[in-house]
Amino acid sequence: MEHSPPDTFLSSRGGTRPGWKEAIAIARRSVSGITDQPIDAVSHCQRKENGDWNVVIDVIDSPARMGDNDLLAAFEVHLDETGEVIFCSRTRRYRREDREAS
Repeated sequence: MEHSPPDTFLSSRGGTRPGWKEAIAIARRSVSGITDQPIDAVSHCQRKENGDWNVVIDVIDSPARMGDNDLLAAFEVHLDETGEVIFCSRTRRYRREDREAS
């Protein structure tokens, strides 16, 4: 008897769909494919009612010269229920010290 990997589930269309760990991994690979900047954090991961995923990845867009006030960029990645990237877009740039305020 064949078992699905723990982070993969059957979709309503008969294929497999990613769980949250796989959705984050796909989103990280997508962002890494469009920027060479280091990933700082995953700030949002949500499965929508239709099975699609919305993941926000923060990257260090410009390291601070002194202190820890890096300029970060947030990339929003939307995946369909099978894990295909629908779109990936940089949605905002902000200073690290402003992270908690937004």
